[in-house]
Amino acid sequence: MNDLRTIERARTAIVIGGGVAGPVAALALQKAGIEATVFEAYKPGTGSRGGPLGLASNGLNALGVVGADRVLADAGIATPRMIIHSGSGKVLGTVESSAGLPTNTTLPRGRLTELLQAHAESSGIRFVYGRRFVDAVDTGRSVIAQFDDHTTAEADVLIGCDGIRSAVRASLDPASPKPRYTGLIGLGGFSTADPLGATDTGGSFHMVFGRRAFFGHVSDGTRTGWFANLPFKTFTREQLRETSFDGWIALMRKLFADDNSAALTILDHVTPETFIPPSPLEDLPHVPVWSKGRIALIGDAAHATSPSSGQGASLAAESAVELARCLRDLPVAQAFQAYEDRRRDRVERVIATAARTNQSKAAGPVAARFRDALMPFFMERFTTPEKMAWQYAHTIDWDEPARAARSLCTASRLPRDRPDRSPESRGRSTMAGDPPKCHTPKMDSPSAPAASAAADPQPSLGSGSAVPPLAPVPPQGPPPAKPGRSARLVVGTVAGAALFLAGLGVGIAIGDDPGGDDGSSDLEAVKEECAAGSSDIRVGDGGETLTIDRMGAAESPGATFTQFDCIVEELGIPDSVLDRIENTRALDGYQDASFAEYAASWTYHPDDGLNMTITVAG
Repeated sequence: MNDLRTIERARTAIVIGGGVAGPVAALALQKAGIEATVFEAYKPGTGSRGGPLGLASNGLNALGVVGADRVLADAGIATPRMIIHSGSGKVLGTVESSAGLPTNTTLPRGRLTELLQAHAESSGIRFVYGRRFVDAVDTGRSVIAQFDDHTTAEADVLIGCDGIRSAVRASLDPASPKPRYTGLIGLGGFSTADPLGATDTGGSFHMVFGRRAFFGHVSDGTRTGWFANLPFKTFTREQLRETSFDGWIALMRKLFADDNSAALTILDHVTPETFIPPSPLEDLPHVPVWSKGRIALIGDAAHATSPSSGQGASLAAESAVELARCLRDLPVAQAFQAYEDRRRDRVERVIATAARTNQSKAAGPVAARFRDALMPFFMERFTTPEKMAWQYAHTIDWDEPARAARSLCTASRLPRDRPDRSPESRGRSTMAGDPPKCHTPKMDSPSAPAASAAADPQPSLGSGSAVPPLAPVPPQGPPPAKPGRSARLVVGTVAGAALFLAGLGVGIAIGDDPGGDDGSSDLEAVKEECAAGSSDIRVGDGGETLTIDRMGAAESPGATFTQFDCIVEELGIPDSVLDRIENTRALDGYQDASFAEYAASWTYHPDDGLNMTITVAG
């Protein structure tokens, strides 16, 4: 007898979650001839308002498949460019939207959810509010959802769109990973009737790499959206809740006091009514199981990228459309695997890129100088429309028939061994009793490889953030003017920061150091402390020479700015030497300097980066 799991086509669907992914999924399923009902835990008007959220051109393309792009046309602020500044006000670069693609738009997350729900309901989609998903039973012929009010619902398939803390994901795979904190807390707001003292930015979203934190804003002269990303290593949700509005404003004023930006002016006009309380920025680097039987995940439930990416809502819309297309043309099991085959590489590429760039929003003084000096070069080279087309020009051809993957797997692929993966996800093996994992070849992916706000009461700000509470002053203050060894700000590469400028976001992490006096360690100890295992930083000549290769190189980069920042601290390299390194140009050739008991020599070229040798002076 044939197994109905492999031959049946879905005709009805339960959609859990009414944020971004849920309504789009229901609309796409309807377009595919599948009747969908959306169950949302929150009643209208009681979910998260959210801060400014960016919808990128690829997301708008996906929304266009179900006609939802039209209802957003006047709801947001058209944002065709980003202008990136240093804390001093210097323009580090500008990123323009690509010609021929829909113009990026910025609007409040809560408003986006309201509009998508209204559009779906007006299109005949049934919504059931106030019911929270508890569990599901797959009977083999159908799936039965169970809710907290002891009611049930039955359909051919169940689609989990219930956010980064998905109850559907937990039911599907109890061993699924937990969200990963990025080291940032985000807060901000969106005023629809008061510009908050900001002038019309002419469609530009201004992003500022401040001296202590990160700030962004956009305004059309009437509406203004803003966000702050504040670095903080640890926190409790009680601290977040108990810190007052006045406490947060006072903290942000302190953090942005020395920056040349609109931050202080906007903060002077923010009211409790337009303020979005803080929430931690989190992601899910790899969710091993996207589907099982008649249940599948989309949006943040399957592939949550940190809000810094600027792609969360757009990727959710893409996945919703792709899953519906696969269910239209294939039996359930094949449809779920074909959907994952087309989506996993792309979304995990975005998540990984955002995770790397999450290390650049609040650099330490040393790395910030190099970031600001080199970022214009990297932006010019790496944030061109051609370089970013894999992300922003992505489209889904609804009319093209979906084809099954060549090899059907009921479990997800093993994660790649990427450095940005959490230790828990790296090397995760197949669970006992699970079928073997496999890697299925791409068939008809239209692009190169690569959350539901209402479902999660924690607001998500469209460009990331992080900060501690404890009114009025957090348990750990803003970073000192020069970071000490006990609280080093770990900074990502300038190339990663440049990718953020194209909309991929940035962040910060704070790492502890064992302590000691600057400059007291020998070069072997410095290598072990700052770059253990790295082949781009080496010690030779019996521990007398430290070599740094290709730091910041445009092609095949070597040593990282994080590692160099650590070496600067460990050896106590003075500002006078750092000034000379920073100002070295390609035509300057071989340069040298001495400090303490060391002699340093170096060369710099954009293609080859900084190549430097530090030797114990004889």
